[in-house]
Amino acid sequence: MIIDDSQARGRRILLRGGSLYWTCTLFVLALMTVAFLYIFGPQFADITYLLIVNERMIDGERLYVDVRDINPPFSVWLYTPYAYLAKLTAISPYFWLGLGLVLTLTLSLTAINHLMNRGLNIAPNDRLKALALIALVCLFIMPVQTAQREHFCAIAALPFFYLLGSRLQTKFRPQVWVALAIGAGAGTLLVLKPHYLFGFGLPLLFVAWHRRDWRLLFVPEAWALGFTVVGYWICVYFIVPDFFTHMLPIALDTYQLRPFPFSQLAMTVLFFYGTPLILLLWLVRELKPISPTIIVLAIASAGFLIGFFWQGKGWPYHLYPALLTLLSSILFAWQSGASQTTNPAAAGRMLRLSAAVVVYIAYLSTSGYRSAIVPKEVIALKEQRPSTLFITGDIGISAPVARAINAKWVERDPSDYIAVLAQKYVEDESWTDKGSLETFVSNWIDYKANALVTKNPDLIVVDLRNGKWVELVLADPRISQGLDNYTVISRTDQLRYLSRNDLLASNTSN
Repeated sequence: MIIDDSQARGRRILLRGGSLYWTCTLFVLALMTVAFLYIFGPQFADITYLLIVNERMIDGERLYVDVRDINPPFSVWLYTPYAYLAKLTAISPYFWLGLGLVLTLTLSLTAINHLMNRGLNIAPNDRLKALALIALVCLFIMPVQTAQREHFCAIAALPFFYLLGSRLQTKFRPQVWVALAIGAGAGTLLVLKPHYLFGFGLPLLFVAWHRRDWRLLFVPEAWALGFTVVGYWICVYFIVPDFFTHMLPIALDTYQLRPFPFSQLAMTVLFFYGTPLILLLWLVRELKPISPTIIVLAIASAGFLIGFFWQGKGWPYHLYPALLTLLSSILFAWQSGASQTTNPAAAGRMLRLSAAVVVYIAYLSTSGYRSAIVPKEVIALKEQRPSTLFITGDIGISAPVARAINAKWVERDPSDYIAVLAQKYVEDESWTDKGSLETFVSNWIDYKANALVTKNPDLIVVDLRNGKWVELVLADPRISQGLDNYTVISRTDQLRYLSRNDLLASNTSN
């Protein structure tokens, strides 16, 4: 008897074609990420400032003494390789940063692929499709926040939850070194912000409770996560003691100050988090049974959301871990629902849901902020690499402007934001502990005055949006007298650019 295997052969061809399609999709996403950061990266305030910090450190300045960031040093160290590569190759650090983000995502997706294959028994073509969708979500849900610290670390932490889901769903036990590597990657997120502890603790508790085995609280990946955090702080203590002597006292005085009330935090969560939560609930209604991995990812997302409220700062990129885990839960649920769907009505519902997910991701991709547009007459100073002092509470002004004009930053701090916030609480009648904050604000203005007098910067940029702060700074007699040597060369609705008179005369004569 002759067996016609044409259908099987056709199926194999389709599978190979699908694999090629999703592989090419991943490659295109990687190229888009590198190109996007290379073109737009200089406008992204936080990553630009942290690259500038590293460039100043390479030139011999001391972290937390000559140049400062309110965060522990991991925030700075994360960008050190890209600053060094840029110096060694004369290629933009944003190009290397894009490659670094792609490499981080590649390692994360490799681990997730391994867990989907060995732990969750997902077919090859379905795995590639899922990986491409995860890559799309990871790279493009908040374009203006691409390559943020939380972005890198949330991507590195993602396999941790797929491993817990595999342990729960199929009682999968990985090789010890794989679990340790996944736990160390997840530890970077907890190193970055201790507020994210709930995002790891709650899923571990759920897995142990569901399996009725409390030994699962001490799986290798959990040990690796803990040792990563402990090892990091030991390194900080011995390598960067200036953090404890110079920066930690400031952090303790100011980190209690919350720029956003609870209601505003809730509105941020509603804006970014409400829609995908509804989508997940809609999807779960279609699934019978619900995959434990979906639940693990959703619980992790809830834990990171608790961390967001605990931190209380309200910046959208602090929601990265909560969003990535929630959207990963949606993608896993969507994949499970697609494989379970057999009747036309259910297929139609899944199609509408898929469209809703696409619309939501597109909606997030267009959200962002407008960076400062530097006038042409100021850009013309770029070749001179002017030494620059900023009077602004917004790093979104100082860092992009400094990069646009290739400025030599003469100050320690990214902006006056902490001092602006402290001054706000000094003026708040309900705030009782004002003495230390008043001293803090006074010392901040003293430093700014000394920087103006001793460093004699070529250019001063004044941000008028924080009117009370600008008035307070300009009221200092040393600053007021020092500004007599400067002339406004450009003004916008928000900013004033002042050039030193002798520099201005020199440029005019030329």
